[in-house]
Amino acid sequence: MLRVMRRLLALMILVPVVGGLMAACEDDEGATGLCTSGENIFCRCRGGEAGTKQCAEDGMSFDQCTAPSGPCPEIGGSSSSSSSSGTGGSSSGLALLEPCEESSECQSELCRMGYCTKDCAKWQECTDEVAEIYGDCVAVAGMVQQCVPYCYSQDDCDLFGQPSECGYAPAVDALYVVVCADWGVDIPPLPPVGYDCLSDTDCNLGHLGTELVCEFDFCIGGCHLPEDCPTGTTCSGGSPGACQ
Repeated sequence: MLRVMRRLLALMILVPVVGGLMAACEDDEGATGLCTSGENIFCRCRGGEAGTKQCAEDGMSFDQCTAPSGPCPEIGGSSSSSSSSGTGGSSSGLALLEPCEESSECQSELCRMGYCTKDCAKWQECTDEVAEIYGDCVAVAGMVQQCVPYCYSQDDCDLFGQPSECGYAPAVDALYVVVCADWGVDIPPLPPVGYDCLSDTDCNLGHLGTELVCEFDFCIGGCHLPEDCPTGTTCSGGSPGACQ
């Protein structure tokens, strides 16, 4: 009889413990995180550069988006929408930042600098990741703030024809960006000496004769090739060389 009572007592103690463990397991199985810890997923930097971001240890957040050039502000698909302009426009026609010739072709009813644009107050109004529209809000050459497309080099702006050229300028929130626009000058504004770079194009933006090249991951004055020099001069000396 004593042996039976001991077994019953043991069962009374064991059942709540097992039940608690099962409940804990069920809670763990039912819990869902935002991502898998350590997982790397695609992200896009403001400016259009592709990057990756890593899932944090808790599985509920991500580290900063990082591109080959380094950490960067990320374009968020849910927070970036070009449809929130409040500037009116048509539901038919060319989308924002598509090449155009006449304003009547554009949904925004404004064609300027070779592409459809609109007035803006913040950069998110010029980017829509879902629609693959990547631009920023910049006041160019004394004009009102308008949406302008990102560029990596002049080749990206050739799509819009003259007078759009790839240049370096501050957006409305003072972050410097590289965009296609009519700068009203012969040579558009370029990144300054000391600017981080991976190639000469990061410094001269594809413009010839600027005497601006990438050396030791920084933009510096000088040349690597004859086309880095102004007309009538050539590149001579070491690396970087000097235009003479």
